[in-house]
Amino acid sequence: MRWLKDPKVEVNLRRLGIKFEILTGIKRADIDREEGLRRQVRLSGKLNDDVMLRYAIAMQEPEAAFPMPILQRERKRSWAWSGNHRLGAAEAAEVELVDAYIVEVFDPVMVDLLPRLVNTWEAVVGMSREEAVVNARFMVDKHGMVVEEAAKLFGINPKTVYSHGRAAEIKEKVEKLGVPTDGF
Repeated sequence: MRWLKDPKVEVNLRRLGIKFEILTGIKRADIDREEGLRRQVRLSGKLNDDVMLRYAIAMQEPEAAFPMPILQRERKRSWAWSGNHRLGAAEAAEVELVDAYIVEVFDPVMVDLLPRLVNTWEAVVGMSREEAVVNARFMVDKHGMVVEEAAKLFGINPKTVYSHGRAAEIKEKVEKLGVPTDGF
């Protein structure tokens, strides 16, 4: 089993101004998988077991090769910004050593942005349009990101982000009037 560099990930980390190093031979057991799962931002909120099983089976092949995950280094531990499926599969396939991109991200905006963007770079399923809109709105609402910038980062039309925001405002106003919005 080999872990591979991913030029797309490297370009995107540099574009965001995130410095990284490549570390090889990390003991998989030393990676805090629970923290990585806690930090993931998929709307489904969980890993896809079918994807993990497919990866685990593939990892057992002699020529297996997978892209390196992105790990956060924090004091005496590390956890995954990306690669939760790969790390789960590595555990199931009994792959003991992991090579990874190591980052140290502490800026509050980047802490919220990075886990949302990595799914647009490398996820097997990719990011749904709904997830992209929700994530773009989150960055606009929580961090004051410009709508056009958020839309560009998540690959959607700015009009969609504006419309989603306006709909949320109207829904909130209607609910304050005591009208249930479940049927809208």
